[in-house]
Amino acid sequence: MRRPQPKGLITQFSYGGPSFDISLDSADLFGDITNVVGATVVLIKTGFSTHAINMGQRLLQLQSTYTGFSNNTALLHVAQLPPNPAIIAPGPAWLFVVVNGVPSVGVEVMLGSGKIETQPALPATILRDSSMVKAVDDDVTSSANNGTKSSAGVRMRVGDGGYLPAWLVVGFALLLGCDTLNKGRSGS
Repeated sequence: MRRPQPKGLITQFSYGGPSFDISLDSADLFGDITNVVGATVVLIKTGFSTHAINMGQRLLQLQSTYTGFSNNTALLHVAQLPPNPAIIAPGPAWLFVVVNGVPSVGVEVMLGSGKIETQPALPATILRDSSMVKAVDDDVTSSANNGTKSSAGVRMRVGDGGYLPAWLVVGFALLLGCDTLNKGRSGS
């Protein structure tokens, strides 16, 4: 079985601050978009070992939400560290993205500034809501064409709301980092 190979991983984390997005393709989700619902992003700080005892080991699951797309790809929206260095100490750690119980290959990351100093704490990020964006056929039956179906293209259904043309959704998602999709869904 192939391990997930997420894209968009960062290598330095701050205590609080802006969120970041991780891309998962269809192979990362094992061909099933519903696997994004249980996907997690974890940090493991190994601490140090002496006399066969590992001191100071920590595991922290970062807060995350998702946007799933009809082509079996997804974005994980991930918060930075909690704005309290006492939860997980600054220094080197390992980052894993876990999908359907399968971890990605670990990436070495730095927690905090990487300096021996009081770590700056920024406000915690409020993540956007999780959502699934579904493609639907836009088959239209009209009396003008004697009740026959005509295919007018593919539209995207955004959450439980309305429909938008697929090209418009993809264009906005690329330009605005999917903010348009979630703002329309949450009403903000």
